[in-house]
Amino acid sequence: MPVARPPQSMRRYPLFVDLAGRRVVVVGGGRVAERKIRHLLECRARITVVSPTVTPRLHAWRRSGKIQWRPRRYKRCDLQSAWLVISASDEPIVNRRVARDAARGRTLVNVVDDAARSTAIAPAWFRRGALVVAFSTGGASPALARRLRLMLSRNIGREYAAYVAFLARVRRHIHHRVKDAATRQRLMRRLVRADLLPLITAGRRAALQRRVAELMGEKP
Repeated sequence: MPVARPPQSMRRYPLFVDLAGRRVVVVGGGRVAERKIRHLLECRARITVVSPTVTPRLHAWRRSGKIQWRPRRYKRCDLQSAWLVISASDEPIVNRRVARDAARGRTLVNVVDDAARSTAIAPAWFRRGALVVAFSTGGASPALARRLRLMLSRNIGREYAAYVAFLARVRRHIHHRVKDAATRQRLMRRLVRADLLPLITAGRRAALQRRVAELMGEKP
């Protein structure tokens, strides 16, 4: 019996990308585009908006130089040198054209509310410092992804930003002191299993330092 191929949503490869300084084209200037652009600005992308009209906030971002705006309808040439394209037009025919043109140019495209035409899907996500938690249902149910984001964001609070920053500092220390990769991995696993978050949250630095030294087999 032949093995059934998984649905397209299950074949997608989850990936975090660095957009800093990279050109991102957003087709559409409404509320959905505004929400997408807000997150792109956090990632320091170079954003070009293509739309006859834009929201007041997008106007403000354009005036402050945060984004570029081409006040007209979409043209295929708008995708030139784009690293990522987001099509958030309220006209389905425009979204289909953008998806087709992006495919021809081998450019990643996210068509809002149309996973089948997207080569990249934007997940529901939240950030706690360097920690990013993302959810995707492959376009099957964005509402469920948002619900999962809300559920976990209540349990993974802002204290995790400090926790991850602490683990990053300890990891650098371990890499400097310990040459063997297997030993480094074992020490990091030991630190995470020890659940040092309560000491970090309470600001008990001396107790935290003693506990870390104990776990690493060092003198405090």
